[in-house]
Amino acid sequence: MAYLEAIKDYWTTQVAGFAEINLDELTSDKYELWLSVLEENLPAEKGLAVLDVGCGTGFFSIVMSKLGHRVTAVDYNEGMLEQAGKNAQAFGVGGTIDFLKMDAQKLEFADQVFDVILSRDITWVLENPAQAYGEWLRVLKPKGRFLNFDGNWFLHLHDEKAKGAYERGLEKVMARGFEVKESDHNEEFETIVRSLPLSKERRPAWDIGVLTDLGCEKIMIKPKLPGKIHDAYYECLYAEIPTFMVAAIKE
Repeated sequence: MAYLEAIKDYWTTQVAGFAEINLDELTSDKYELWLSVLEENLPAEKGLAVLDVGCGTGFFSIVMSKLGHRVTAVDYNEGMLEQAGKNAQAFGVGGTIDFLKMDAQKLEFADQVFDVILSRDITWVLENPAQAYGEWLRVLKPKGRFLNFDGNWFLHLHDEKAKGAYERGLEKVMARGFEVKESDHNEEFETIVRSLPLSKERRPAWDIGVLTDLGCEKIMIKPKLPGKIHDAYYECLYAEIPTFMVAAIKE
């Protein structure tokens, strides 16, 4: 995995920003929005074994623990894991979540141990996302399900139609009077982003194809999540680049 350490180093610079985003999500009406999406697509019973892959600063881990589930959370970045532990303590679920450093593309679990797998905004940054999907299905129990939330965040670097959507988002940002945020990606990360396989793929069509090849027969797609899941700036920027959901039940 040639880029794994470089990607980890980049995310270290983003810990504080993601912690701020998660705090807003856990204390605003975004919490109820996410809760409705999860409850609509997950089993109703409590005490499920849940894996949060690429947990970041712990949003899904905290939500699922508060709902009464047994949560294991993995991330490759130590800073994210440390902040996730602090966030879990702050929201009253410290000690109920097992935080582990692990590569989402090479999970260190036995087969068929989790009832639910959750992931958000991690697949796009993986060097081998198809391998990651295979790993998630491997550790998922039969009839278990996973929900993956992601977006075509960098398709505009390779696709003219996507570039137009991104540029119209920038126009909306400026029309609303926001100052356009300059990218904080360093040159190395910009090069990596252009090379990552999912920067070039139109999704979730790619996900459906891979999951079908892996033997999933029950695949559900939500092309755009309901409501306003971003702050005002990113709601404008991503007006035509929505967060989508890919869900699958393991046969």
